[in-house]
Amino acid sequence: MVNVKDISVVFFVSTNGLGPTIITGCVIERLSKLLSNLNTIRMIFKTNCKMRFEFIKQNYLNQIDFNPEYEIKSTDLVIHIIDPRNIPSKGYDVFIDNMGDYWHYIFKHKMYTARLQLYFNGIMKSKKYFLTSFISKGINKISFNHFCFVDKFIINSKNKIQKDGIFFIGSFKLKNISFDDSFSQDYNLPVSRCLDRLQLVDKVCSHKTIITHPGINSICESFFLNKPFFYIHPANTEQKYNAWIIKRYGLGLVFECNNRKGFKDKLNIFNKNYDMYAKNIFDFISKYNLSFNPNILDHFLIGVLDDYKRYCEL
Repeated sequence: MVNVKDISVVFFVSTNGLGPTIITGCVIERLSKLLSNLNTIRMIFKTNCKMRFEFIKQNYLNQIDFNPEYEIKSTDLVIHIIDPRNIPSKGYDVFIDNMGDYWHYIFKHKMYTARLQLYFNGIMKSKKYFLTSFISKGINKISFNHFCFVDKFIINSKNKIQKDGIFFIGSFKLKNISFDDSFSQDYNLPVSRCLDRLQLVDKVCSHKTIITHPGINSICESFFLNKPFFYIHPANTEQKYNAWIIKRYGLGLVFECNNRKGFKDKLNIFNKNYDMYAKNIFDFISKYNLSFNPNILDHFLIGVLDDYKRYCEL
């Protein structure tokens, strides 16, 4: 156990979907186990998004403050979850990002120069960084951990009894919400954007067919549960690359929604090949040495806390 007194932990969290917020929850879970005096540590959610703050407060940590106007001090531990825009801050910056394959893709294809530069600045100007991916080995000699973030709700529900049925998880990306609502109406599939994490995970684990977008968080949960998902497309660039990985390795089914026809046929194909997709997931995890072991994140955070203590003593 690490015992650090008088820590203020500040979180900058990407608002591009809910996945980064769930990663924040995972980090908070691990910190709560590593810090013996969590009640004396001030946790601050600095991103100006009340919904994501409430999600963290409701599901992961009640004792967290919403303060977008908070001025960072030199002694603050500042954790940036898939959001390098505020690096460097005035504090001890830590960058955590789980889209290694996406960044590898845009680097390889020389896309979005400004965005890629922002990513590299986040790495180079942070004190510590933790990057994860599925298949890429790294870019510019930057190594990736093959680690999948899954939270306590998924872990505790893994062996839940499964029943037949379809559950449609709507996107929290603003540009996808209208698409999801239209898709829901076209196929008479009620869409859920539940902020109660326990309730949502209960539905995910108990229904056989999960329809969602190919976000990295959904893919990680599919892998951990060894449960193929039915992914709907279009999506943004990193989800396009995620969808390519799913299709190439047969890890589920991707339905291209530019043409809404053929949904029922695709659903039949998904059900017919369900066991094959599950086997492919198992083989993929073994081939690329993916890990769900929270000790990997623990070791990183322990190193962060040890260096942070020395930093504060300077």
